[in-house]
Amino acid sequence: MHTARYSRLVVHITNIPTPYRIHFCNRLQAALAERGYGFHVLYCGETEPNRGWKIDFSSMQYPYAVMRGVSPRIAGAYLHVNPGVVSWLRRLRPEILLIAGSWNMPTALVASSRSLCGRAFRVFWSEAHAGAILHRAGPVAWLRRRCLRAYPKSPAARNVIQAQAKCSIAR
Repeated sequence: MHTARYSRLVVHITNIPTPYRIHFCNRLQAALAERGYGFHVLYCGETEPNRGWKIDFSSMQYPYAVMRGVSPRIAGAYLHVNPGVVSWLRRLRPEILLIAGSWNMPTALVASSRSLCGRAFRVFWSEAHAGAILHRAGPVAWLRRRCLRAYPKSPAARNVIQAQAKCSIAR
């Protein structure tokens, strides 16, 4: 499947392929194709050491790439660093950029930059919820709010920022 035949493209960046994300992406690709959109997934890695899933890459019914990079483990989290995301986004030129995973993943931070993604409509998909916030105040909370503001139209980012603000006020 080649994305070049579509003039409108959704690019999805996420850390690794998982069984539930593959199912989601297969369904999303079909729905987008019906509406004239192309779809391309950029994975930051094939897996993470703490994940035991067997991934059937042949079950992916959408174009994808596993970007080269490094994934150091820092404070229990795998922070994917994929410098190639710059060339991927410049080449693909998405109309919509859907970034999933952790807000602090370096690849996500670079990809969400307005100077790189231009006029793309940016959406942050968090698989977390406001109750899962570890640092509600201090420098980590400040940095998270700052990073999530890159997605001004994203309900998930807005909800997390609002939840943080409520938690900070309640203290």
